[in-house]
Amino acid sequence: MTPTTELVISSHGLLEDEQEALGKALEFLGTSGLNYQLHSGNVQKAHLVVLNDETDSGKSALLRARAGQVKLVFSSTPRSGKNMILVHRPVNITLLQNVLIRVFGKMQDQLQHSLYEPRVKADADPRAEPASQDETLFTTLIYAKEKQKLLCLTLPDLTKLYINGQSNTFISENDINHLKKFAPTALSEIKLSNIDEAHFSAETRKKPIYALHRLLWTSGIYGSEGRLLSGHTMDRPVKLRAWPNFTRNDFLPQHLKMAAIIARRPTTLEQLVKQTGIARSDIINFYNAAYAVDLIEVSETRKIDDNTEHLHTPALSQARQGLLSKLASRLKLGT
Repeated sequence: MTPTTELVISSHGLLEDEQEALGKALEFLGTSGLNYQLHSGNVQKAHLVVLNDETDSGKSALLRARAGQVKLVFSSTPRSGKNMILVHRPVNITLLQNVLIRVFGKMQDQLQHSLYEPRVKADADPRAEPASQDETLFTTLIYAKEKQKLLCLTLPDLTKLYINGQSNTFISENDINHLKKFAPTALSEIKLSNIDEAHFSAETRKKPIYALHRLLWTSGIYGSEGRLLSGHTMDRPVKLRAWPNFTRNDFLPQHLKMAAIIARRPTTLEQLVKQTGIARSDIINFYNAAYAVDLIEVSETRKIDDNTEHLHTPALSQARQGLLSKLASRLKLGT
């Protein structure tokens, strides 16, 4: 592979030992001349998608990956699919290195002829400032709720999604199971408009209305991709204000384990990783979802006092307010 050909690799939902194994395997191959970029960002922009199909982020990434992308899947159970390569868990570094060598060898010609080149919107303005990585459908839903906006969103598959931040409801022709795969979609790939009440009522008349909290929760789980919301940290104690409605929302067994711990006492997300052994990305996804539906109290200090719990329902932090202002400016909406 020539040094000018850069392989873009995205990883999703890997456990810490799996992420470490991938890093070491790539580092070894890098000494042989492999030019690559490893990130945990947008699935659509990667040539190779590496995922654990037993975590929230991994399942979400597999759902959104294009048919033409190569998927390296870490799994404990046999499975197959188009352009899918299975690596059994637990992951062996030597085996992973050998698999990657074969994968890169097969991809070399395609990469040089741009057959795996990530898709770029034809009408994109190259002079425009790219959207922040934090600006996704998920964060836009939070923006609409916190700023009580009426928004009309057209998703990449032309699905119309109407958000009423005043009544905390949404209207769509498709159900949540369809919408959740677009949760991590970059704002640049969504057509968005600010509409008035008359227009909103006319467009949504006689259509089913759903609670926005359900979409916020699901979007947090499937749209965070292991990235903590802007303005939040892993080392600040947090506590669950109320129990999530697991009977109606997307639920995984690890959610119950996490909820039980942070409902009992303030705990940092870093501590939660160590106490539970749950993938860091899954813990972040759960936290983002819980925060989005107002279930999180955040400590005013990073120190946990065994006798006193200094908690509050967070007002918008400067960083968080900055993100909302940036969204408003980008969308040309009044804050």
